[in-house]
Amino acid sequence: MTQPSILTICVNYKNPLETESFLQKLFSLNGYDNEVAVVVDNDEFSHGFDLSKLWKISSNIIVKSSGENLGYFGGANFGLREYLKEYELPDWVIVSNTDIEFPDKDIFVKLKDYPGPHVAVVAPDIELVTESWLPSSSKHQNPCMRFRPSAIRMHALKWICSSYPGLLMYQTASSLRYVLLDHLNRQTKTNGMDVNKEPVEIYAPFGAYLIFHKTYFIKGGTLQHGAFLFGEEIFVAETSRKLNLKVIFDPRLKVIHREHSSLRKMGSRHAARYAREATHYLADTFF
Repeated sequence: MTQPSILTICVNYKNPLETESFLQKLFSLNGYDNEVAVVVDNDEFSHGFDLSKLWKISSNIIVKSSGENLGYFGGANFGLREYLKEYELPDWVIVSNTDIEFPDKDIFVKLKDYPGPHVAVVAPDIELVTESWLPSSSKHQNPCMRFRPSAIRMHALKWICSSYPGLLMYQTASSLRYVLLDHLNRQTKTNGMDVNKEPVEIYAPFGAYLIFHKTYFIKGGTLQHGAFLFGEEIFVAETSRKLNLKVIFDPRLKVIHREHSSLRKMGSRHAARYAREATHYLADTFF
């Protein structure tokens, strides 16, 4: 395998058909045919990938399994470490959900022409598509956060998420806020920003599709998030902030996110526990 310039890491959890579909779309895009994808199988009970099917898509697909469910960034971190045992760090490392689609067939052509290492993390315009009338975010999911939250806000969130009813009330209130803001912005803005403008520096990128330049890792950045699920956005933001690296929202790069297919396979009580653990970790570690 020749040295790629882009590595995509996706984490499969009990959804091999969706993962296969994602890989088919990925390798059909302009500029990706000679690149690489690592699939981390997080299904601790059934390892049902038909490798011959995947390798018909591309011989540059690598499947790794740790034999346990490592979570989203835990799985991605495992996949990256396994890849780097055999190959060099590419120019770009992408951590992606498997429920991502690509309306722009030239997204990777544009990425390869991206200006240099002064940008450590690129947040594309992620358009949310969901059947729920209470969405988990704005229609345009980036920037996840334009500015750094206060310590008071983060510790208040930790307190709210400490109970299951508190978390449900917070999620419902947030969803209603997103619906209202999307209506007021006529779905052309995200967090008050015009999604059609030029790239701009932000605090936190949305976690469904994260584009890391190798500078992030060379300078000491990692995917070793301290929580099983949730909060990856603030972890990346705080890691970049500590290393004095830039996170850029670039609306010229566009993907579509069909929301939470893997989280539907997890009970709401389990998800609430992971949300509670993540908010405690983030508030206590960074704020």
